[in-house]
Amino acid sequence: MKDNTEVLTMADKDKRDRLFEELRKSDDPLERQVVKFSSNEVTGKSHFVQYTALGKGGKVNQGRKQFRPEFRSTWSVAYPKAEEAA
Repeated sequence: MKDNTEVLTMADKDKRDRLFEELRKSDDPLERQVVKFSSNEVTGKSHFVQYTALGKGGKVNQGRKQFRPEFRSTWSVAYPKAEEAA
């Protein structure tokens, strides 16, 4: 399967929104089909968090620790690429 979509991902939402508006005003009909979306990615860092949980019979279990990965938001635009001649 060919990848016929250009995806540009960044960490700045405002920059993504400006790029989206520029592409919508483009003379290229493919770029005018741009869509914007957001997602999350793992940063590679993890940390422990401490939390309180209710156990059986409503017993409070304090001081529980859990290892959780750290995520960051990403902001993207995507539009179809021109077909390449074979």
